[in-house]
Amino acid sequence: MANASELLAKIRRINEVIRDDSVKNIEMENDFPFQNLVAFFGEVIDSNVYLISLKGHILGHYSAYTSLDSQRTEEMIDARQLSPEYIDGLRHLDETEANIAIDDDRTLIALEKRGRTHGITTIIPIYGNDKKMGYLLFARPKPEFTDEDLILAEYVATVLALQMQFLNQQIEEKAAHQQKLVASAVQSLSFSEIVALQAIFRHGDKPKFRITASRIAEEEQITRSVIVNALRKMESAGVLVSHSLGMKGTFIDALNEENFEEIKKQLNNF
Repeated sequence: MANASELLAKIRRINEVIRDDSVKNIEMENDFPFQNLVAFFGEVIDSNVYLISLKGHILGHYSAYTSLDSQRTEEMIDARQLSPEYIDGLRHLDETEANIAIDDDRTLIALEKRGRTHGITTIIPIYGNDKKMGYLLFARPKPEFTDEDLILAEYVATVLALQMQFLNQQIEEKAAHQQKLVASAVQSLSFSEIVALQAIFRHGDKPKFRITASRIAEEEQITRSVIVNALRKMESAGVLVSHSLGMKGTFIDALNEENFEEIKKQLNNF
């Protein structure tokens, strides 16, 4: 069991890392924006660690004990998403739940490992401005998480809550800026160009899709040049990317799901 001086030393180490520019600058474009912080916390607490959003998006992860993982674990990390079923099981968890047994459905340890290994899980809900923002999950084979471990983990959760609030603010500002770009781009279109883009986005159910411009031109009774001009204007505004695939048509990339939906929303307003 760690004594007070050891616990204080660990907290000071965490504070030093938080002040390090290479760690504290959270980038929302990163696949795992909190990876450096979470990895360091995992080393200090000697545990597998996952930081996840309320929707189960993995914001950072660290495996001190790969024996607790499985191929399915790696697949979830590659997808940057925990299973919806697992997240549903956490929704009513409002306070720290320590030392969850491996046979509990809330265990972080791969289900394939049940009966073949030992392990415990601790889950800490993360709050910002009295609003739940996500969860910090810890897992290791042994020993159980002590009071000192939990004090350190709760402190880590508080630090991450502040960082997550900052990231959310970045995301909201970027979304607002992108909405303005899309609105401005759509307003610059002629009526026939709007018709062309409405037809284009009816053919797409994901941000990246392929169209046949000549077919759309024929269906909408517009010239192919109208479609080309509409796409160029949207590209110039920075709200999508397109390029010709020759005989295979034209590739459209709306950059991301949020931007894709915003473009369709703005087009449908006409």
